[in-house]
Amino acid sequence: MTEMESVARGMCHGTYRKIAIFLCFVTRLSSVTSKCLEADVALVLDVSESTKVLNLVTDKFQLNPDYGAFLKEFLTHLEPMNNRVGLISYSTNATIESALTSNYTHLTSSVMPRMLTTAQFAQQNTDTGINKATELLVNSGLAGVYRYMVVFLDGTSGEPSKTHSAIVRAGEANITIISISLRGTLQESLQVAGRSFRQFFVRKSSELMTRLDIIEDIASIICAECKGYNDVVFLLDGSDSTRRISADFSSVFYASGVVGLIKNVTAKLAMGPIREGLISYSMHPQVLTPMTGNATVINLALDAMAPEFRSTEAGQAFRKARELLDNATPPRPADVPRYIIYLVDGAVSNDTDLAVEALITRNTGIEVYAAGFSPAAKFNDLLIATGSLDRIRQVDSDLDLGQFVDPLAYYLCQTAPSMTVA
Repeated sequence: MTEMESVARGMCHGTYRKIAIFLCFVTRLSSVTSKCLEADVALVLDVSESTKVLNLVTDKFQLNPDYGAFLKEFLTHLEPMNNRVGLISYSTNATIESALTSNYTHLTSSVMPRMLTTAQFAQQNTDTGINKATELLVNSGLAGVYRYMVVFLDGTSGEPSKTHSAIVRAGEANITIISISLRGTLQESLQVAGRSFRQFFVRKSSELMTRLDIIEDIASIICAECKGYNDVVFLLDGSDSTRRISADFSSVFYASGVVGLIKNVTAKLAMGPIREGLISYSMHPQVLTPMTGNATVINLALDAMAPEFRSTEAGQAFRKARELLDNATPPRPADVPRYIIYLVDGAVSNDTDLAVEALITRNTGIEVYAAGFSPAAKFNDLLIATGSLDRIRQVDSDLDLGQFVDPLAYYLCQTAPSMTVA
């Protein structure tokens, strides 16, 4: 850590926080920008009547200076992130102020100053901005590049039904929308983002320059190699059938293919905001880790696990998994996806208990996926656990589980779809 970073971190939470806020922001942001996936980003800027103020020097209306300063800061710190950015302003109608470009100097020194004084300052029709941004990203975006829309709102749209239709259209074009409300937790802001963890807000524009952390959080969403934002619990069968004996009969160890699967998946999930929890189950469930995004904690727990090597009480494992997810700290919003990956090596000891607990689990919105890793794992048990044929995989040995590393990590790393649907 450099001397500047050390000072900044000390000040971020101390008496001089206001003085250090920019320094703290730069220190945190440096870790985000060190590696950023290429993306096309459309900034969709509300320039309706509520965003204007009277400039007493020129006696003309202009965009609120706090709003304008935040936008300039936003653009300045998007520059090193390997992105192309386009600007759209919207009020009654929407205008493409700048096509997608990596020329940030042009955006901050030419486009933004012009927009500050030429904005419409009329009715807020959010749908026009979203539709125009969708058009820009679809027609001008690079093939194979992630596409994002960051929508600023200073109120509620004049025609909410049209806004809803515009959001759905953007989702169908595989565009991820992030919203920033300038007037608290607007319901329309949540609808625009489609997920609460992609919604940001301040109570008023004057707070924007004290909330540069919003830029950091949005950069994390855009830059992450793993785009998933979810909680996942792995249920590891620790029954007698998972006991392995070394060739010279000198030691007993757990099925190495299960450990390898989770370690390799974890290495991929660690590149995004995903939390994992581990539970080993046999006669009793054992929580190996709480919900964590720390790959080292996961790996150490796998290395240290001591299974009971007895019966297969899978129903109890599902009950414990729900507790682990429900009591995770810090708590996450209710719309964060939650998953259970159920790994089993044979027939369960009590299929009735499994059926009851798995059904309760799925009814709470937790998605269950299952993999049997021996011929003894009953297909009906897997179906009882998942409730779906599409969520079942079977192999002959734990050593064959490695084939699931890439598809499982890919699935968990997908951007959570918008909950605003047609």
